[in-house]
Amino acid sequence: MTYVGRPTASNRLITSLAGDSSGPILVDRVAARNAGAEDEAMDRQLRVHIDHAVDLLPPDQREVFLMREVMDLSFAEIAQAVGASEPTVKSRMRYALEKLRQALASFHEPRGGADEPREGAGG
Repeated sequence: MTYVGRPTASNRLITSLAGDSSGPILVDRVAARNAGAEDEAMDRQLRVHIDHAVDLLPPDQREVFLMREVMDLSFAEIAQAVGASEPTVKSRMRYALEKLRQALASFHEPRGGADEPREGAGG
């Protein structure tokens, strides 16, 4: 991925995500630290799903989401960095969260999902 022409704050964010960063990353904020091997495997799978879902967001939504969740910037700070109004930034965040919820919904299904009957399944 290349991020050409983005504001300096955005470039720092992308650089820190791509390189070695000593700060907390999104996955650290989402995935619980579990001791069991099964839980560690689930955490790894969750990381992959989160990374993929974030990568699929439209660039403007991904930028706002990462600045808010990774850099922990306020909506006002994000608006200034991206050159958009605060309501626009909030809207982008809302759409990003909706898309991420949809993309990650299957990961949240109860364990053993294939063995359990689904609602509306015929038979």
